[in-house]
Amino acid sequence: MRSVPPVRLAACLLLVAGCREPAIDFLEVQRVDEPLAISDLERLERIAAHQPGKRLPSLSPHFLPPPRWDAARPATIATLGREELERLRESTRLSTLTQSNGRNPRLRYALKEEGLTLEQYTSLLLAVGLAVQRGKVDPARDLARYVSDGQRELRRLAEREESFARLTDDQRIRAIDDATWITRVDRARRLQEVPAANVDLVTEHASRLAAILPAAFQNDPLAEVADPIRDYGVPFRERADSGFDSELTWTRNDEGAIVGTAPLFEEARQPEDAGQTGMSR
Repeated sequence: MRSVPPVRLAACLLLVAGCREPAIDFLEVQRVDEPLAISDLERLERIAAHQPGKRLPSLSPHFLPPPRWDAARPATIATLGREELERLRESTRLSTLTQSNGRNPRLRYALKEEGLTLEQYTSLLLAVGLAVQRGKVDPARDLARYVSDGQRELRRLAEREESFARLTDDQRIRAIDDATWITRVDRARRLQEVPAANVDLVTEHASRLAAILPAAFQNDPLAEVADPIRDYGVPFRERADSGFDSELTWTRNDEGAIVGTAPLFEEARQPEDAGQTGMSR
């Protein structure tokens, strides 16, 4: 067996080393509940600079739409609810979220430059995007209340053993409305994980992020599944803290009371009456 001269061996090793991709310094992914830094936002900006339109490519949907069940499904409502929960769990896995960008050459090039894996990029984008969405939640939508109310609704849903296909149209609509709590609780819980400091950071740099983030991170994620009556109450409903009309008491002698009189009413009608009199002549 012929030996390879040391100089040639060294040259071959250098050539091979030069062809390798840059080593990834770490493999940890960003958690939604971990603090973000300005350097994280700057990193996303650099990645976006290599993308079409200088905007980051979208992930696979990070929030799934509310349940929409086929009227012919014979399964029980409880079974359909469990299927929906599993569907949501699957959608949050990094392996699922990365699917839409697995073959994106521009993104892969930018990630190589940044020394990031696709999973690390996806987790960072998700952490930043959810912080932006947390900041867009309507203050009327209390996340803790959404979760506590939703847990009660989901317990009721888990006990419903009637076949979905056997329900009337109105009952199916009501069942799907009830099942929407699965989506509400999922979104509220995930938004609850976002630290307040992360919301402050992305709010401070909102215009920069709006220019690079996918549209899916630019809205209030609870708006699509909100129940306006629970959020804002019944329009014109009387509130205990402001008093009820039925409790109002007054007399004609109260200071500041304004009492209408017949002469004033007749005086207001006078121009119309005069016009009618003139025509009758």
